Amino acid sequence: MLKEGVARNARVTREQAGAPGDWDGRWLTAAIIAFYYTLLCGLADVFGQPPYLIWRKLGVPAWDIPFLDLIYLPASVESMHAGYNPRVENPFDPLHRPFNYPHWWLYGENVGLTRHTYVFFGMAIGLLVFVGALFVLGRLSKMEGVVAGLFLVAPNFIFDVERGNIDCILFLLMAGVLAARRWPLIASLLLIIGGVLKFYPAAGFLALLAPPWRRNITYMAVGTVVLASIFWNMRAELSNIAALAPYQWERAMGSATPGLYLCALYHWKISSGIIFWSGTVLLVVVLLLAIRFRPAIDLLPGCERELFAFRLGTGLYVGAFALGCNLDYRIIVLTFCFPLLFQLRRIKGIVNRWATTALVLILAYAYWAFVITPGSELTPAKQVVTWGIVFCLTGLWWAMREWQPEKIGIIKG
Repeated sequence: MLKEGVARNARVTREQAGAPGDWDGRWLTAAIIAFYYTLLCGLADVFGQPPYLIWRKLGVPAWDIPFLDLIYLPASVESMHAGYNPRVENPFDPLHRPFNYPHWWLYGENVGLTRHTYVFFGMAIGLLVFVGALFVLGRLSKMEGVVAGLFLVAPNFIFDVERGNIDCILFLLMAGVLAARRWPLIASLLLIIGGVLKFYPAAGFLALLAPPWRRNITYMAVGTVVLASIFWNMRAELSNIAALAPYQWERAMGSATPGLYLCALYHWKISSGIIFWSGTVLLVVVLLLAIRFRPAIDLLPGCERELFAFRLGTGLYVGAFALGCNLDYRIIVLTFCFPLLFQLRRIKGIVNRWATTALVLILAYAYWAFVITPGSELTPAKQVVTWGIVFCLTGLWWAMREWQPEKIGIIKG
């Protein structure tokens, strides 16, 4: 018997719901990506400007140094070899940014990542991100392929690829989690690795907060204990990273960004701790409201993969949101939510409106910098959009928390 929040008498088939036909809409997604980069190079050639200037006109905060966040890694290694503490002094980085990642990233030179090879690595990672995104999206209809393509070339998504940020690598790691979803031991190991590399992927364990409970909770508990022990041993390093982490409201989202914006607007002198914890309280309130007003959702047959991807993406986004402040390129994790949102839109009723609202908010957030200058007076509206995404995804996630993958497609009255 399905629990409260899930309709008990629906019998929806993929055909009745309007599932994709034989033609895979991902070809349109790939075509949009190819057209975007062709247009970028064409405009750069026509106007005689480097691509980064064209990118800026398209809302991407590009620099004249390609893959600025990727060069940060070998530059930090060089600073360390030169006798500097890169967490304090990082003279080999183009912007002299102190190193504020876990120390594991300093081993990148062992795979050949240097300041001489980072451009090649950046291009390869960017290509793999788009390939990984097509894998995550799964089979699409033509219209879904267009929507997905528009998302993958949005300024906030390209922001990640253009910078060569390590979130791109973590995205590929999380795509591996999706591929290994039937082997929870492997999926858990990948989530542990992701958590050690950048913390927020640990929230991906929420994908296991679902039936079959005995198996999933066991892996979730063991994974949480392992990560907790690792974090405990890294506590001094984590403290340094937290102290160096940039806290900003421009081009950022998270539970602390409203407080940071208000402090900047009204010149309030409030400690970062108070801002963080007040944002955490607000986040808890929004999550509880989403759970309270969640929709009732009919069980969808054949959506086991989409369901796991959605749980994973929601966990990653809400988990990152709870950290307080994330640059907008972290929108990349929402790619995992698209497959199930597309499925839910094929059902008439309130769930269609929830899924459509989530997709509209995600696209609005993805294109925010293209339409409106960051830091404008409409910044509060952007914050409402990001919190709206949290609300919609949480409500949908909670409504489907009891869905058992092995029983999807079998609905009992």
